[in-house]
Amino acid sequence: MVVTIVLLRFCGGLPAAGVEERQEFPAGYGGQEVVIGRPIDGEELASLRLAERRDRVRAALAELETYDGEPLPDAEFAARVALAQLRWQLDEVRAVFLLVKARADGWALDEAGLPVVIPEADPTDAFWGWFHHAAASARGD
Repeated sequence: MVVTIVLLRFCGGLPAAGVEERQEFPAGYGGQEVVIGRPIDGEELASLRLAERRDRVRAALAELETYDGEPLPDAEFAARVALAQLRWQLDEVRAVFLLVKARADGWALDEAGLPVVIPEADPTDAFWGWFHHAAASARGD
């Protein structure tokens, strides 16, 4: 099977100085920019020897627009994540996804920006299956 490759560069998610530990989200919950490269035709790559393929992909990576900006944290969202973690004893990942789901589904929010009520879990909704299973596993249930 021959496929076209499109190179991507994710920018602005991590500080230039690097980080000490794994990050699940962009630094400070800020936004990220995605730079999309020119497609490389799979037929072109298929005709090249392995070392030439590697060189072609490296050259395409070098063509991607550079990005020198530091992350722009979203302090308001970071505060809401911390509050959600405290209010519902959630880990960071579940707190973030709960807040994103609340926004996407239009749940009523209190003055702190947290859901007033977390709706009854829909057993057919994959989100709730993941959310409750992972939370129970984290608690050791």
